Amino acid sequence: VINEAIETQIKLMAPFTPHICEELWDETGHETLVSDEDWPEVDEDLRDREVERAQQFVEDTVEDIRELSEIVDGYTRIKVIVADEWKREMFNEMKEVVEERPEFGEAMGRLVSGRKEHAEMVKSMLQEYMEAPGELPDEVFETDREVEILMENQEFIEDEFDAGVEIEKESESEEDKASRAEPGKPAIVMY
Repeated sequence: VINEAIETQIKLMAPFTPHICEELWDETGHETLVSDEDWPEVDEDLRDREVERAQQFVEDTVEDIRELSEIVDGYTRIKVIVADEWKREMFNEMKEVVEERPEFGEAMGRLVSGRKEHAEMVKSMLQEYMEAPGELPDEVFETDREVEILMENQEFIEDEFDAGVEIEKESESEEDKASRAEPGKPAIVMY
């Protein structure tokens, strides 16, 4: 497995550093030229979609923090607030509703059913996603999994922004902006 990984890396680097890669290819016991080798192909069985989705979630969150950091000066702490589970359930339902393309009133009625206390939030999210249904992610993680992913990457985020990072669930947050958290798009507070 290690040899395969090294060989693949050499093949991928060869167009950019051909002389070094030819030397490395020779050192790994090959008698041909790396430039004559076939380009590596993806082995779909080795792909981990869960890891890819988690990585994309972290990248998107970091990008959101970066955009906000351009507006906020002098911050030393970043609070990342993950959306409550009811929003995820509503999100999955909303995805089905948006794909059907019903009238707004009909969609709103279906989504608010059993969520009357959250009617304004449902309305806001529905309006946003009906205008741009292609922006709905295919899947979202459960609340606890989002927290876990962010915790696993907390040190990376802290290093990236040279600031302390707190991660919390919307239901446990005392921040006014916590309600802005959406599945896959945490609310961010910088201070």
